[in-house]
Amino acid sequence: MCLSINPDNKPQTAITDIVCYKFLKIEKNSKNEILYCTPYIKDKVIIGNTYKSKLKHERYARTDIEIGLHSFLTQVVASHYASIIYVADYDWYGHAKIAIAKCIIPKGAKYYTGYFNGYDSYASNELTYLEIVEDLTLA
Repeated sequence: MCLSINPDNKPQTAITDIVCYKFLKIEKNSKNEILYCTPYIKDKVIIGNTYKSKLKHERYARTDIEIGLHSFLTQVVASHYASIIYVADYDWYGHAKIAIAKCIIPKGAKYYTGYFNGYDSYASNELTYLEIVEDLTLA
């Protein structure tokens, strides 16, 4: 997932917590416990934890943030994008379930605003997963 930005954009510093949303794959382990993971990198996520990352431009394009913790501005946008991705490429997710997590970019974190496939989005160096706010069964 890359965030498209204006080439003149500089990273901002969050002066308060910024609410955002991320869609996650729901998987189950061998003990039938629910696991959440990011859709592209497939990193496991624990709700309540804060994750950190570098913020880095794509190697050849100063208009894309390739490395960072990506999220959407609203729950509606995150849900809509998740449903489009599932419909457009269902083999990628198989019979996966998708969840929408409410997150925050914590006060003091660095972030960019921009677009991911035309959707208002963020890329930040910190992201805290607060709670699951929507469970989309897309089988």
